[in-house]
Amino acid sequence: MLSRVLLAACALQTVNAGVMPKTRFADMHDGDAKDVSISTKDGKWYLTLSQETPRWHLTTELDATTSTATVDFSKSAKPDKPPVPLQATVRMASGGRVLIEWTDPSATLNPDPAYPLNVWLSVGAWDKAKLASGRVTAKSV
Repeated sequence: MLSRVLLAACALQTVNAGVMPKTRFADMHDGDAKDVSISTKDGKWYLTLSQETPRWHLTTELDATTSTATVDFSKSAKPDKPPVPLQATVRMASGGRVLIEWTDPSATLNPDPAYPLNVWLSVGAWDKAKLASGRVTAKSV
């Protein structure tokens, strides 16, 4: 479940500014960086993933109760897409960092659908105090 601290911090943010602003994440599997944001619209939560080089972008609905999203990379221009949709679980890590754990619920890539295939880790702490005050800046590599 999305950490209550993260949800409380998100609740302080205005809809126009987004729930989690665009934040840089280190992709442990690919060895590069991705940008991630979480937003709300019409009572629904959305997870947006993107990368500049090579350029691709994908938005999918995020279940705020379980902090999970089904991510079908075939609906993006991402090269070397996984052959099946993956499950992304957003978690709060120590030190204010956010991580996204990737699993394969179909058990195509790993026979254990709960076993993590990859982890994306936010680069630097996500500063909840700045979020609450509206002075948010995404830290980048």
